[in-house]
Amino acid sequence: MRGRAQFLRAELADHDRRRRPLRSGQAPAQIGQRAQAVEVGQAPVDEHGVVRAAVRRGGERGLDERMARLDHPAAPAERARQMREAFALGSDLAALTHGHPSGCLPAGVLAAVIALLVREVPLRDALARTKPVLATRADCEETLAAITAAERLASQGAANHAALAQLGGGWVGEEALAISLYCALAAPDLESAVVLAVNHAGDSDSTGAITGNLCGAALGLDALPARWLEGLELDRTTRELALALCAVG
Repeated sequence: MRGRAQFLRAELADHDRRRRPLRSGQAPAQIGQRAQAVEVGQAPVDEHGVVRAAVRRGGERGLDERMARLDHPAAPAERARQMREAFALGSDLAALTHGHPSGCLPAGVLAAVIALLVREVPLRDALARTKPVLATRADCEETLAAITAAERLASQGAANHAALAQLGGGWVGEEALAISLYCALAAPDLESAVVLAVNHAGDSDSTGAITGNLCGAALGLDALPARWLEGLELDRTTRELALALCAVG
């Protein structure tokens, strides 16, 4: 699997080859130019409101440095810090609408795990690093038990609906996270994981989305079936926004 930095540079290069002129008629800086940093509030936007100049924030050198950090093998302390920050931000944001601990803590776990997945940490290892952080939070028992159950069932054989049903319907936070983790851990590939996650009697749209987050972060764009991308609504805009987030994150 290609490193995240290599993949993102290729995507950025492809983006620059295919992009259209901005509404103002001024094309954004080409790759290789040492443009000055552009504040998001001042950046030109395309017809969908995507901030194109954010992809170029800090110029190519700044982007290269950020992409290199994603692939750097000798920064465990930095990864741990970023994981803890992601956990705190994810849980705090979720608490705005889901104040119960079993509503907001699963969001913290998901954010932390994804922060590790995009840095090439395998899913099982990412969970092993995240659970101790979860365990420090008050009223974490339901979420921790749900994650442990998902890991246990995933280790018992091929993914199947009978095992998934043991984790609940996904109508509450810890169940939705557990089902998604089970699908991502037990299925052999992204397609099988997402198909399993959206085909049960519970909150299958939520579990499908969470499973897609996990598998996409772990495996990258190349793991998506090509037929799923044909005619995908706002495909271009979604890619540009994702690249902008990576460039400024």
